[in-house]
Amino acid sequence: RLEPDPRLSPVRGPPPELPIYLLHGEVDNVIPPSQARALARWAGPRARLLVSPLISHVELGKTGSGGARLVQTARLAAFLSAWLDR
Repeated sequence: RLEPDPRLSPVRGPPPELPIYLLHGEVDNVIPPSQARALARWAGPRARLLVSPLISHVELGKTGSGGARLVQTARLAAFLSAWLDR
């Protein structure tokens, strides 16, 4: 019987030594945000997680308005900017 390689599973292998950026939709109706939070806990201090109401499963959503949407958009832009600066 073949055993699966633990490096193919984020919960059985060691966390990578590089920064990990996790971006997850708060209103994701396919994979709950709790999965991204669990992955961030597993990855430890190198993980950067943003759970955003602006994103659904794989696309930008249209939630919020006015100042709240502006704040969320700024958080998303800062997250992506930090990732792109690496």
